[in-house]
Amino acid sequence: MIFLISAVLLGIVLIPSCTVADVNNPIPIEEEYVNQQILIRAPAYVNKFNTRDAVILELKYNSTNEIVFPNDYGLRIFEKTADGWTEIKEIPTETFPPDDIILSPLKEMPAVQTVMFFPNLPDLGRKYSLRIYVIGQMNSNGKKIEIAAFVDIVLQP
Repeated sequence: MIFLISAVLLGIVLIPSCTVADVNNPIPIEEEYVNQQILIRAPAYVNKFNTRDAVILELKYNSTNEIVFPNDYGLRIFEKTADGWTEIKEIPTETFPPDDIILSPLKEMPAVQTVMFFPNLPDLGRKYSLRIYVIGQMNSNGKKIEIAAFVDIVLQP
């Protein structure tokens, strides 16, 4: 509850998330591994939510297990349309440095990781309802488990 109160005071946009039981979820990952071990948000204090601007996300590590992301955080962007979900790429498609990103309880890390990207929107003059995922692999008891977090945002022209 304290987190939610702080989030409201900071002007952070928090949107309830769906689970894999939701047929409208574009990425089928088990519910216990979505928005649990990692959390993302699109804070209003750094985003204009404009189709022409970058989107900046804050990723919070929320696990006692090591989590490994590809260098682009496994970023996937989907637009909600009347026909379902359509995937949108980001610009540019290459991210540097090429190394994996490792979050671990054994190393010192900042409170949040920043993920910034430009969605490749075909028409900057219209509104977009987007769901943005980050996807990684959690190492748990010698097993690699796919985990994800997402946030829903709306971009306006």
